[in-house]
Amino acid sequence: MVDVIIFKTNAASEETIDEYLPKILEITKGKNLKLLLHSIAFGTTTNFFGDKPVTQRQMDMTVHVMGNSLLYWTQKLYSAKLLDKGSRVIGLTSEGNYLAMEGYGPVSVAKVAMEAIIRQIGLGVGAIWITANAVQAGVTPTRALTKITDNWESWIENTKKRNPMRRTTTPEDSLGLFPMLLKPDADFINCSIIYCDGGEHVRNGLIKNIYSGSESSKADLFFIRATKS
Repeated sequence: MVDVIIFKTNAASEETIDEYLPKILEITKGKNLKLLLHSIAFGTTTNFFGDKPVTQRQMDMTVHVMGNSLLYWTQKLYSAKLLDKGSRVIGLTSEGNYLAMEGYGPVSVAKVAMEAIIRQIGLGVGAIWITANAVQAGVTPTRALTKITDNWESWIENTKKRNPMRRTTTPEDSLGLFPMLLKPDADFINCSIIYCDGGEHVRNGLIKNIYSGSESSKADLFFIRATKS
């Protein structure tokens, strides 16, 4: 039996971190966190040029929320001695980190920033056996995918064709990875991008114009759920 505690708040705010750190310490009774999972999907999906080019405000917000906030959470948890030997810091990335995709520019920059932060975290605290890695799952047909693009069905079919294992990634595929990464056997995996996509990343071919230029509205970090304020 696992207890799940959810806080609905702005996970990317420094004030939120300071507010909830004491609560996290109380819940964990000061014991080390085994996993800090950064899974924030709150950013602007639009182009750099065109009818509605990304603004500086949108760009700064997206990079901060989906990238930089991982560093600030890690720093605060580390200072509070909630991260120590055996702790894992994991961020979720996508193949938009190396592909130029229609409407994905701001998020792409944020993902690249997050991956750089992961490497630097792993370098900075690796000596005390805290590891930091990014997980890149493949295209996963969930309800969230239908909110990203009206062409989600053709995107899925295209993915099946280019994936060496001829199917899309399932939530169970990704969920099965994390228990392995939490085992002591994975203590030496650090500063890496770990692919859970059946080899999908070795073959490009994403469908263009899949993003609608909207802002997503979901952000999960640790057990904190962020909502618009």
